[in-house]
Amino acid sequence: MNRRVPNGTWALFTTNMRGSRQGKVVLAQRRELGDPDESGRYTLKIYDARKQEDDSGIVYESVTLRPDSTDERYQAISIDLHDDDQPRIIAILVLTLV
Repeated sequence: MNRRVPNGTWALFTTNMRGSRQGKVVLAQRRELGDPDESGRYTLKIYDARKQEDDSGIVYESVTLRPDSTDERYQAISIDLHDDDQPRIIAILVLTLV
């Protein structure tokens, strides 16, 4: 995410997640390890959801968390909407301070 949040930058987040997350930078909590820096538990990504509206409301087709980094080791994470062990969105980036 170094294109949006450069290394060494302070980041301010909110847990008030009302409204759309589409295109926003989100902090997700992961249950499995595996980030290239071995931080594992948390990841900062861009939220990308595909959804439709039907008679019962909004239906999510897919959710992908995408990196915005110059480091190609970081990969997108596709969330299985039917699996409770998938990453959980815990905050949205509000601003960064250099």
